[in-house]
Amino acid sequence: MMVRLPAVGTLLRLGPDSHPVLTVRVTAPVARCASCRARIIWTETHRGRRMPVDARLDPALGWVTHFATCPQARAWSRAGGRGRQ
Repeated sequence: MMVRLPAVGTLLRLGPDSHPVLTVRVTAPVARCASCRARIIWTETHRGRRMPVDARLDPALGWVTHFATCPQARAWSRAGGRGRQ
């Protein structure tokens, strides 16, 4: 199934359609994760925080934050490690 990637400025609802968890705004075109090289979409939360979202739409879960799928996510988090050095 081919899914068209959202354009900059588009609002994305994270989570399944039946129960979205969070709405974020796309702020940049598709990029690559610096750790695992997966395709990501940079978004911004309603509080102005930048958040990567997987560029691949999961059929069961909808749009998913890359923090949940990246093998090195803990190293990039403020609480879990050094953060970006």
